[in-house]
Amino acid sequence: MLLTWFVEHEHLDVEGSDVEWKGGLCQPAMTILKHHAAQTGLFPLLQAAMQWQVYSKHCFHYDVSYDHLLDLLQELDRVWETGTLTRQQGEALSATFVMFADNSLEKIHNIREFFPAAEPASLQRLSGLLKCLAFLYNSKIFKQLCVNQNELQLEITCVIKKGTSEWYNSLLSKPKLSSIKKESADTLGYLSRLVAAACSDTWQGREYYSGIFNNCVNIDYLSLSYLQLDKLVSEDVGGTMRSMSAGLEGTLAPAMNSKTSDALLGLHACLDELHAYHTSLTSKSENDLALSAFPTWFGPLLTKWLEMARKKAAVRIWQAVQTDKLDRIDSQKKCSSSIDEVMNCLSLLREFCLILAPPNSSQQLSQLAEDMCGCILRYTELTKTSLQEGGYYRHDGHFDVTVQLCTALNNVEHTRQFLLKQCQLQQPEEPGVGLQHPEQLDKAVHAAEQGIQHQLDVIVALFAKKMEPDIKKYIKHISLSPDSIHLDDAVSPLMKYLDDNLALLSKSLLIENFNRMLRALWRVIVNLNIDAVAADPPHSPEFFARFHYTMQLLLQFFHADGKGIPIHNLRTEEYMALQVELTQSKQSTQELIECYFVEMLAQQRAMESSQYGTLTVRCVYELVEQKLYVEVLSASNLIALDANGLSDPFVIVEVCPPHVAPKARSHKTSVKSKTLHPVFNEQFCFAVPPDCCRKKGACILFTVMDHDWLSRNDFAGEACISLATMTGFGGHIGGAMTARPPLFSLPLSQPQEGRVLKILEERVSDREAQDFIKRRKGLISGALDQ
Repeated sequence: MLLTWFVEHEHLDVEGSDVEWKGGLCQPAMTILKHHAAQTGLFPLLQAAMQWQVYSKHCFHYDVSYDHLLDLLQELDRVWETGTLTRQQGEALSATFVMFADNSLEKIHNIREFFPAAEPASLQRLSGLLKCLAFLYNSKIFKQLCVNQNELQLEITCVIKKGTSEWYNSLLSKPKLSSIKKESADTLGYLSRLVAAACSDTWQGREYYSGIFNNCVNIDYLSLSYLQLDKLVSEDVGGTMRSMSAGLEGTLAPAMNSKTSDALLGLHACLDELHAYHTSLTSKSENDLALSAFPTWFGPLLTKWLEMARKKAAVRIWQAVQTDKLDRIDSQKKCSSSIDEVMNCLSLLREFCLILAPPNSSQQLSQLAEDMCGCILRYTELTKTSLQEGGYYRHDGHFDVTVQLCTALNNVEHTRQFLLKQCQLQQPEEPGVGLQHPEQLDKAVHAAEQGIQHQLDVIVALFAKKMEPDIKKYIKHISLSPDSIHLDDAVSPLMKYLDDNLALLSKSLLIENFNRMLRALWRVIVNLNIDAVAADPPHSPEFFARFHYTMQLLLQFFHADGKGIPIHNLRTEEYMALQVELTQSKQSTQELIECYFVEMLAQQRAMESSQYGTLTVRCVYELVEQKLYVEVLSASNLIALDANGLSDPFVIVEVCPPHVAPKARSHKTSVKSKTLHPVFNEQFCFAVPPDCCRKKGACILFTVMDHDWLSRNDFAGEACISLATMTGFGGHIGGAMTARPPLFSLPLSQPQEGRVLKILEERVSDREAQDFIKRRKGLISGALDQ
């Protein structure tokens, strides 16, 4: 009876007294129980059961010591087999076990209330409670008395899930989602606060609760609570976002403002943070989580936002250009205020879209690229218009290199660089998804970049064009300078003008624009030099020498020891053609004649056969005697120049060019009548010093003619052999033709018109040039009679 009384009346009215309590039970009561057990002879089992029943009931109302409860459970389990309990006593003990378990599970269900994570003492009590539950459910006495109880892990799993769901639902009670206008930024703000609360709860679960549950009862608290939140947040937030997307048409667009944009970005950041906790889970993969699809919730909203942002960006860019005075605000960028406004506008657009765009979303990312390209091209067009309004495009003969003009160019170049850098958007990684995205993106960026390049080239070309009159004036000075002038004196005015203006441009332009300017000026200068060289012929060799020297200096100037335009870019087709012309035209008449025979020898070496026939000769140079021996042996397949279908051929042999060996007179063979295959077998000797053999173009020229008795001889063909490669030259062979040098089978050719002959022909006051031209042209006309 006394035991029953204590169990039923455990709340002793001792408040305010000095009695000593032990885990919620006053010390006098414990003493009475022990004394009664000793007097009545209660077994240790009954005594332990009595102590557990009395003490465990205090956990319903007081913060009892779970360590003491664990000690009582361990004692009760230890003495369980030392005695027996009556049926009534067993049922009473079983009831206290169930009551304790239910009470403990209720506290776990409301873990956030009973065991606040911010209080270390509460976490210690949670650990004690879980240890008691774990020991109770594993004890022999509990398994025998409470056979219908579920497994502890199942019970705790259920209460964690249920507790998390009820906690989350309590957040939705004020205010209700349905009471918020779905098109307002307030909805997005509320959703952000909701997800932020879920993030905070998940963080507490990971940092505080998860380790305790894992150590005490081997339960993954974080996964259980997170998976519940993953499902609940996806249903509520995802559902609301989809409802907002469904009502976008005509409703959200007018309300899309900076507040809504910030709210969208904030909600995305909260969802991204919550989703990131999946990496701490031990079982579920990312693909199993509902939150993995959260970026797709923003797709329709993002499309509408892009429409609004594109319009606002166009207005901001227009305002930036209108208020821009083209005064530099940054010495390094060399740009003005409008470019900063454009860069900020587009950077925010890109950042926002890349954050909110769903993964592998080709539509949004391609649209972003097109919008950015459109804004940049619009800025370029507005800059061009601003320059037009400022008079830059007027052809009034006046032109100044101004800082404002250079700044405008730099602004456009900055947009080009921004486009190439910022439009390298993320590419889809999943195979088969968004395959058209890279191609669409590349096309948009390439088209925009080409458009900007075109605008820059147009402005720069006009820039160079407006410098053309001054450059032309200095080139005219070079053209009209007397032949006796020193070359540097003729070129220095042009070089000073370029140096002064390019020094200013170098300080004012970005390196990319400066290089564009150099290339444009180079094209202008090359064309002006071509025009000057072609104007008012004929010109003296000294005239061409001045321009050759000028182009050499200009090439070095624009190359600038590798700091300017690369050499291969300077050597354009027009430049190389001009260089060839100048190099040839500045030479003396004898040098040109030598060049003519060099070209003839090169043509001879390249020939393998000829329609004009073949001439067979044998040549040897006698070094000791300084004599050249030539034997004309025969010819074959000559062309028919007479009416009878045959010819009367003979061969003229001479050393060329004429000035190489002026004392070596020419020879000719006898005439062979009516044949196309003559046999001559005639030998000739020429006095040619060794130095003459080494001269440029030195050769033996064989001219095959058709002899006519009543009219001029006809030209049949010609061939040549270089003296420098002659057998015996450089060494003694001994005795004229006795060494039997090798034969030469020379295909015959016709005289070729070329640049050298044209230059010589223009030298009308040069007798040597005119004599050479007359002789060469006489071959064809038949005026060559020997």
